[in-house]
Amino acid sequence: MLSPNWSQPQTPQAAPFILDAKAKISTVRLLLIDDQVIIGEAFRRMVATETDISLHYTSNPAKAIQDAIAIEPTVIFLDMIMPNIDGLMLLRWFRSHPVTRDIPIVMLSSKEEA
Repeated sequence: MLSPNWSQPQTPQAAPFILDAKAKISTVRLLLIDDQVIIGEAFRRMVATETDISLHYTSNPAKAIQDAIAIEPTVIFLDMIMPNIDGLMLLRWFRSHPVTRDIPIVMLSSKEEA
């Protein structure tokens, strides 16, 4: 298995958010799909001071597909357990659709204690 050589400086071409050689940084479009509004609020607070991140949130997994196509997010944070449509079903759909197939997806899971 090859390991990255971290001692070598990273070139602008290797950075995912660089638009051109002048190092203009584009806005990261983060799509959060989670049925728990408190998770949406936590993400909002985490990125509130970040000027280069735009957070898009949906608590409705049925609407998530349309949102992802319209927003063209840089990354998707996807809850695994939601009512009606679970995260794994959405993940399969995202991976099968040409518009969303190459978008990085981070799967979220939590365990609630009574």
